[in-house]
Amino acid sequence: FERKEYMVANMCECCTTRVLVLEPEQIVMRSSCCATSEQRVPYGEVGAVDLTTNCCGHSTTTVLGQEINPGCCGSQSDMVKALVEEMNRRIGTQTKLALTQRGEYHLQVTTEVQSAVARLEGKLDIILGAVRPELAGACVPGQQEMAGKHADVVPFEAKEYRVENKCAAV
Repeated sequence: FERKEYMVANMCECCTTRVLVLEPEQIVMRSSCCATSEQRVPYGEVGAVDLTTNCCGHSTTTVLGQEINPGCCGSQSDMVKALVEEMNRRIGTQTKLALTQRGEYHLQVTTEVQSAVARLEGKLDIILGAVRPELAGACVPGQQEMAGKHADVVPFEAKEYRVENKCAAV
């Protein structure tokens, strides 16, 4: 999106200036009267921007907690309608982009987890097969498919150890 800047002050409010800036990824509201303030909010955090009508029949909207009714008591209704359309278009696009990115991230993580689980199942099956040959293939359905994928895994050798408690003999 291109950067757009709008003077949205209500001329009926003395000494107040309000500038709404639509940046590529966020909305910026600058206000000043006695003090200057600036609010920045990404489109994804704004939610929908609704169009309302004031008592004079002019269109208004609220953005970042501030009523937007430019001109004299909101006499620039066409500008407000255009702003609402543009903001909602940007909000929708940014929300879709964020959801797509989250979906791609979750797909990547799920794929990595599935791959890790498959490797662990293959290793566990090799270990079980070395300890108890009758259990070979019990961990992984379709073990024949997995055998080639785990050729680098070396099974443990079965060893027998004699353990005695030398303290008990004393």
